[in-house]
Amino acid sequence: RESVDKTLYEMSFFDLSYSGTILCLSTFVLMALSLPFLASSAAAAETALEDDVNQEHLYLVNFTLRRGSSYVGLTFELASIQLKRLPGVRELVRSPAAGEVLKEDEELKFLVDETGVTSLRQIKGLSISSEDALWALGMERERRHLYEVSLSSSSDLLEEPLDFDVMRQVFGACPIAIRGKDSNIPRAGDIVLLEADERYVGTAMWQEEFSITRIVPNSSPQRVGGVHDKLRCVLVCLGMATLISLVTLEVVDLSAGAGIFVLLLVLSNAYSMSSVYRNIKGPVLLTIAGASGLSAALQGTGIAMFAAKELTKCAMPYGPIGIRAAVYFLSAFLTMFMNNSATVAIIGPMLATIAGSSCAADITCQQKSIKALAHVMTFAAGTCLTSPLGYQTNLMVMKDGGYTFADFAKYGGLVQVFHLICCVLVVSLLVDMFDL
Repeated sequence: RESVDKTLYEMSFFDLSYSGTILCLSTFVLMALSLPFLASSAAAAETALEDDVNQEHLYLVNFTLRRGSSYVGLTFELASIQLKRLPGVRELVRSPAAGEVLKEDEELKFLVDETGVTSLRQIKGLSISSEDALWALGMERERRHLYEVSLSSSSDLLEEPLDFDVMRQVFGACPIAIRGKDSNIPRAGDIVLLEADERYVGTAMWQEEFSITRIVPNSSPQRVGGVHDKLRCVLVCLGMATLISLVTLEVVDLSAGAGIFVLLLVLSNAYSMSSVYRNIKGPVLLTIAGASGLSAALQGTGIAMFAAKELTKCAMPYGPIGIRAAVYFLSAFLTMFMNNSATVAIIGPMLATIAGSSCAADITCQQKSIKALAHVMTFAAGTCLTSPLGYQTNLMVMKDGGYTFADFAKYGGLVQVFHLICCVLVVSLLVDMFDL
């Protein structure tokens, strides 16, 4: 919105909804049909090779399969393959009494490292066996984390089952598992994984019982499942809907409205200030700012105008469709190597020149042209399927799914071409014929 010449076109909140919905559904259908062919390069080796699991360095943790879980009805083997892809999950241990198909309320045993517990607790329909004891720790979940502690030789907790009530009252903690053991009877030097309130960690009583303490990063429990959580979710959704409505009606500016909304989230305890600061991505902001500066430099030196005219000259023989396809290609290409916001900041100012070159002095034609080009640029910059570097989520699934650069090029390339064709045709149809 800010990078395109507002005298020709000012994008409103829902301008992309019509063509975006069609693109989303059509691309989803193609990917759903291609699903049998989207196996990663590691898939063949995954079924043939088993990890060498050293149980002495892992925790055995019990989870219960609840109603509504997507794993109910799956075979044990298929569920095991999927769950072992989660970070920190090493093995799904089969019970002698287990059937071929997983059922509701079935107890599952997992061999995990300290991060595996966090991964499994984020799966809907899986509840850890000590969930009631964890709830008893209270509602200030942002203050709770997983810790690995080593029991000292003088600890009063040795040689007896860990008592949940005592652990909660004295240490503000709940034991999860003992490393390398299937029991809850600790000995001196044992490593215990527990969830504890950070305010108890390091107290005199804590230091008497535990000789070593290590926090597990990003292990705070999710804030879901409670009565207050449901009310908070409703309020957040209503607030978001109100923000969108006010911005769409131009009652408030997006930046001011979003700032007020974040302030309300903090005041209602839906968000903490530490979370706000943590989610301000400095590198991303610097990238966008740098790209805006680069864009201004390209315009000031005439390079942007030269590039826009050359692009228009090459695509002009193919008409408006060719020009839009060229903008899509350029946007998607740049997004393979840089942030999509930076891509828009660089290409957006060129669109007025491209529209002017293709429409001469016809203002109505220029307005329609720059609108279509802005939509194409936005969709292309936000859809990088051919490289894992194009978007954060691409990198997130790369390791766990066992995908390689070649997999992205092979499968993503086909979907990218399909998206290009659909994007150009849908945008051209809706803008040129229906002015949407």
